[in-house]
Amino acid sequence: MPAPLPPGSLSLFSSLRAIRQRSFYREEAKKHGPIFKTTQFHHRVICVADLALAHRLLREQASAIAPCPQDFSKDVTGDFVRFMAPMNYKLYGPMFRRAFAKPVVSASTAFAARLIGEQLALMTVPQDPHKHLTDLTRQIFARILFGLEPGVPILEKFRSAYAALANKTMSQRLGTAGLAALADLRSMLRTPPTGVSAINDMAQQLDGTLNDTVIDNLLFTLRISTNDATGLLVWILEFLGRDPQWLDQLRKKEDPTLPSRIIKESLRLARSEFLYRKAAQEFEFENFRFPQGWLIRICIAECHRDPKHFTNPDTFNPDRFLGPPPSDQIYSPFGIRDHACSGPEFTALIATLVIEELQNYDIVLSGPATAQRGFRHWSHWRPSSKVALRPRS
Repeated sequence: MPAPLPPGSLSLFSSLRAIRQRSFYREEAKKHGPIFKTTQFHHRVICVADLALAHRLLREQASAIAPCPQDFSKDVTGDFVRFMAPMNYKLYGPMFRRAFAKPVVSASTAFAARLIGEQLALMTVPQDPHKHLTDLTRQIFARILFGLEPGVPILEKFRSAYAALANKTMSQRLGTAGLAALADLRSMLRTPPTGVSAINDMAQQLDGTLNDTVIDNLLFTLRISTNDATGLLVWILEFLGRDPQWLDQLRKKEDPTLPSRIIKESLRLARSEFLYRKAAQEFEFENFRFPQGWLIRICIAECHRDPKHFTNPDTFNPDRFLGPPPSDQIYSPFGIRDHACSGPEFTALIATLVIEELQNYDIVLSGPATAQRGFRHWSHWRPSSKVALRPRS
């Protein structure tokens, strides 16, 4: 007899709870164990809420598990790197990791620090910080990826064309106007601005020839990195505003590792939520059947709040990252194995600079300490409060 399906409900009610109830996957794992099933409207999903199991699943069943691309990737020449077929990923994955590494990213530090100082000084009235921080992060990542900054001749032309891409969600195709803008962007970036940037590093690796796969991937990396970094920064403002003792410790300048630990703790609590894969063929794992075509959800957020590994897991406490780093079997904020995030240095740069600049302010939050999200299973949770920064005298 074939192995049974994992326990859990496939009801519409469960699907709705998964969208609106932040504790849904934790409660399901507590009820059913670390492997359980649920539904996301027309998708059936098997969830894995244990990182050690997830690592083993992706290793042992690598040939039966495929990436789960979002619709935007259909407009990327050669596919987006996170979803590439193994042969393409074997070629491009290492190239992008090199282009996104610290030596390239660090060349934009002075520009990023200056922009962050200017922009945070404008946040003096209560506001939803998301739009403001999106503009900030987009400018910094455009500098890292393409060398774009004030004074570069193509900057305004780039911004105008890129707007057609930026106003689409990752679940939308570009459409006619978006594809025309993408063609314009490819044309202007074939000869990128001089200086240290990811696109110039990629050109060097390709002996001076930039193809559409590289350019498209860099353009969509700008979208994804902007969204991801903005989400992290919003949560950092929330955590430091709710618990200002950590800003007080920063101001003492006694521990140079504290900004890094604040980032790690913010990622643990709020920004590393899930990974999705798909069963390309039916297989069995841990005595359960994974049917072909079902989604596989790695419940990162729930693993990061596991009390077996993190004391008082719902408490914001950067000091839990004092000492040796935790194993990736219990903490994996940038993904697991193949197709993990290629650009953690992006996040480290901008978040560190923002935290350092926040030492000059008090963070004033207005609104409840609750989280909200869009009405989609792939939407990320974000704080509901408004933020104002008050300069310290």
